[in-house]
Amino acid sequence: MTTQHLAERDRNEIDHSALEAAKTNLTPVEIERYLPPPPDTPYELEYAYCLLGDVQGKTVLDLECGSGENLIPLLKRGANVIGLDISPELIELAPPAPERLWVGYYAAGAVCVRNCVAR
Repeated sequence: MTTQHLAERDRNEIDHSALEAAKTNLTPVEIERYLPPPPDTPYELEYAYCLLGDVQGKTVLDLECGSGENLIPLLKRGANVIGLDISPELIELAPPAPERLWVGYYAAGAVCVRNCVAR
């Protein structure tokens, strides 16, 4: 895939995400069900949080984090989290981190992470 093709795909994704962000109305959500969920839960997202196990003090990277809503349960469980999304508009919707917990939200594409890790 050429750099020009990647740039075009990224631009299309940024434009699409900006439209989604403009339509997004964030409302408070119940997170207790993810703190921690039982291993026999029938709900996919709850099960994903269960599979993560103890995240206390660990750093979690969420690629394509959107507005960061899936990072909040991890913060509450003591993880250090980094949210990465290509859309600056979605990142702007991300909630502030609770006190004492580190969090970073960045507007960048996944190719940025791949290039940084490869070094």
